[in-house]
Amino acid sequence: MRTIKYKPSDSQEFTIYIDIGTCDRDYYFLDFFKEEDYSTWYENFKHVSIGCKLLIIHYFLSEYMGWTLSENSPRPVYFEEVYGPKTLSIVSSHLDYLLQFREKWFIHQSSLFEGLDLAFDDIEESILTTIENEDGIRTEIEFDDGSKIKFLDEDDSIKSFFIPEEDYVELKSEIERIVTLFQP
Repeated sequence: MRTIKYKPSDSQEFTIYIDIGTCDRDYYFLDFFKEEDYSTWYENFKHVSIGCKLLIIHYFLSEYMGWTLSENSPRPVYFEEVYGPKTLSIVSSHLDYLLQFREKWFIHQSSLFEGLDLAFDDIEESILTTIENEDGIRTEIEFDDGSKIKFLDEDDSIKSFFIPEEDYVELKSEIERIVTLFQP
């Protein structure tokens, strides 16, 4: 489990954050399934990062509820045509729980992750300064908004989702419950 230290621009103290991974935000690249391949999809779903699971759940809910505020009501017929009766049954049976989960981890009515979201393609452009070790590996980054990251290992990659350490156990438990819901 990879950790970093993060300090928002309005704070003097660093807090430990956990890297929960991510995947491409473009839904063309998310690992969805065809109904006949549900079991294979589920096996893959179990093993992707927590961040990727979050995006897939968010995508399913957006497909089920509609992508705009004006739609925002269940579309079970459409959803079943695209994802099949098994996924429809899971989403519709657990809709309130899944929507509450999404509201907790995503900015309201958006695909933006509520935690520390550094998974954008142009994130490197927002770096103001860096400190590197003798091997050229970044040990600290300051962003143009004044926030900072300190790396605690030799991995200086930043394109991922991060959450405060104190939220990790709860998120992991919720994700495990959701994975179980999707079990064939």
